[in-house]
Amino acid sequence: FNYCSIKFSSLFSYSIDKLALEPDSISIPFSVLKSKMVPVKVISEIKLSPGYNFADSLTTEPDSVRVIGGKEALKEVVEVETKPLRKANVNTSISETIDLEIEKEAVYTIEPTTVTVNAAVEKFTEGTLEIPVTVKNLPKSIKINYFPKSVPVSFYVQLSKYNEITVDDFAVECNYDEIKNTQRTFFTPRLVKVPELVKNARLRQDKVEFILTK
Repeated sequence: FNYCSIKFSSLFSYSIDKLALEPDSISIPFSVLKSKMVPVKVISEIKLSPGYNFADSLTTEPDSVRVIGGKEALKEVVEVETKPLRKANVNTSISETIDLEIEKEAVYTIEPTTVTVNAAVEKFTEGTLEIPVTVKNLPKSIKINYFPKSVPVSFYVQLSKYNEITVDDFAVECNYDEIKNTQRTFFTPRLVKVPELVKNARLRQDKVEFILTK
């Protein structure tokens, strides 16, 4: 403060030895900032045109964002949602930039604040295949005759992938353990193998009748 003293001394007849401040210190609260990566969750309100479906799940680019804030604030953030993506009568693939949902009162920041939502949309068709039935857990001492030997399985698949689906991609089983020591005369078949390409695969027959033979 010597500079101030010299200036005031030149203007007034008295001298200033020292300038005092009260209080002489100020407390400034602060916390150490931390950061972490959290996944982005897409809020989707998409309605597809008849006969169309998603070829895969919706993805975002980037798939996670950096959250920056105090240690306690970061504990509460496990994911970040997008603003609702609203579309109707969709029959083409989607690639759209959308804002993230950030609370006005948030005590943290997010980088980046937008992501690109991508989704492959394709024409789908229904197919049906006759899948052989196998019986598992059948003791060697037991002989069984069952009918039908195969059951129809229906499914939806991308039109472009329809010819890639074969009988070997599916498996239908009946379990002997479920009917032993009972008076039942039929199995309940179960679809135990389904290819990843298809959607909504289901059995179109819920009983397989059998008789025990000697």
